[in-house]
This record gives sequence, C-alpha cells and structure tokens, in this order.
Amino acid sequence: MKKKIIVFVSVVVLAGIYAPAFADQGMTQTTAQAPAKATALFQVKQLVVCTGVENRAPVGAAETFSADTQKVFAFLDATKITEDTQVTFVWMFGQKQVSTFQAPLKKSVRWRTFASKTVSGMKGDWTLELKDADGNTVKSVQFKVE
Repeated sequence: MKKKIIVFVSVVVLAGIYAPAFADQGMTQTTAQAPAKATALFQVKQLVVCTGVENRAPVGAAETFSADTQKVFAFLDATKITEDTQVTFVWMFGQKQVSTFQAPLKKSVRWRTFASKTVSGMKGDWTLELKDADGNTVKSVQFKVE
C-alpha cells in the first residue's frame, strides 16, 4: 500500500517540476482553445442605393442623385442565409446617423429586402451602412445628393 502512495506523490512532484519547463518552451499542460470566430450568417450579393424597387429588383441604382429626388431606396440581395436573422439599414448624412430600419432575413438560399429614406432637400454626402444582428457593419455604400 505504501508503494502506491509513494508513486502517486512522485508523479505529482515531477509534474510540478516539469510544468514550468514546458511553459518556458511555449508549451502548457492544458491547452485552451480560443473561441472559434463566428461565421457570417449570410453573404451580401448586392447592396445598392436606387430610386425604386420593382419586381424585387432595384431600379435607378446610382452613386449620385439629383436634388429633386424625393426618396431613395437601399436594396439588399442576400444569399446563403444559414439561420433566421435580421439586418439594420443605417442612413448617415455627413457623419450623423439620421435613420435606421431593421429587416428580417429568413434562412434560405436567397432573400431580397429594401428600406427607403426621404432625402428631399438634403444635399450632400450620404452613407448607407448594413449591419448584422450583432451590430457589425457588413457593408457600406456611399452616395451623394446634389
């Protein structure tokens, strides 16, 4: 019985001696895995600013709109949606956020959606940001009203 206890104590003592040596070599007794980076729940096939949406397609996509344009649309064509989620369209005028709109994306091969913003009389530089459900900017589009 005494031999078993001595062997156990010897192993514990040796582990305590060699563990610092492993650490000095960049090795540890236990390895903690870093959390895996979350994969995107969808891919953006197309994100454009346009003057309308007809038959689930953008109409009048452009980077510059005339000052008499009343309303523009953000059109999103998303693919490979692995689970139900949502996106947020964030409208920025200059550096200031002026509007947001949340839209669902359902698990599917393809999902199209859009949001609109009245820009009448608001000449200048605009940015449309598309954010995922965690608030990360997935894509942005810049446009101008002049």
